[in-house]
Amino acid sequence: MKQLDKPDKDQGLKAEIQSIFTEHKGNYGYRRIHLELRNRGFLVNHKRVQKELNAQTGQMAPMTDKVADTKEFPKTNDGEQSLVSFVGALAILASLMLALRYYIK
Repeated sequence: MKQLDKPDKDQGLKAEIQSIFTEHKGNYGYRRIHLELRNRGFLVNHKRVQKELNAQTGQMAPMTDKVADTKEFPKTNDGEQSLVSFVGALAILASLMLALRYYIK
């Protein structure tokens, strides 16, 4: 009951948010209003401004749909062809290692 008897400590902030909103004919959202409040000397969090603006005007940011990425990856030709190229690369690597072994001695 004690909390109901207390005056609203944010009354000045709420009035300032409403005045900025009407001053700019509803074109300012919470981000611009937050910057304007900072320019006017109010130290307030942007989330608080967003909450108060939403309570006063009923406006919220538009929700965007999250679209799943369904891009298909290109398929390889054959597993057999990949295996042949892998074996060929191994043969080249083995011959290089043998050449280096004789070269280093």
